[in-house]
Amino acid sequence: MKARDIWGAGSAVSDPLIVTITDNTPPNTPTITGPIQIRPFIAYTYTISGTDNQSQDLTYYIDWGDGNAATGIGPYHSGATFTLTHTWKMRGTFSIKIRATDTVGAYSEWATVEVITPVDFQVSFNLWFQYQFERYPHMFPILRHIYGF
Repeated sequence: MKARDIWGAGSAVSDPLIVTITDNTPPNTPTITGPIQIRPFIAYTYTISGTDNQSQDLTYYIDWGDGNAATGIGPYHSGATFTLTHTWKMRGTFSIKIRATDTVGAYSEWATVEVITPVDFQVSFNLWFQYQFERYPHMFPILRHIYGF
């Protein structure tokens, strides 16, 4: 490109700009399936797949929601299914996010799955009775007398 002002003075020729016109569309939003109730320190497996309307290979980025992420997973053929395993190290609610990139560099929308570690409020009656018998050692003979054993 070269510019010229109203008095006829011209500029030097600029560096070329390469423009690529393509009819590429981004990949479809990938799918991720797996457990949504998890426990810390246990490895869980998730199945991932994605498709591209132009059948381009896909590379994936996954954010596990706990500060860990993986990038550049693949490439996989459009429609291929693969699995990834992850272990969370704490309790909480985590949002797994994943997206795909095609060979031209177009990104899909994010797919999101929320996983939670349920809080256990299970009371062990055996432990409770053991605690009571240790704290009140004379309770057992009294209970035995009341129930007739």
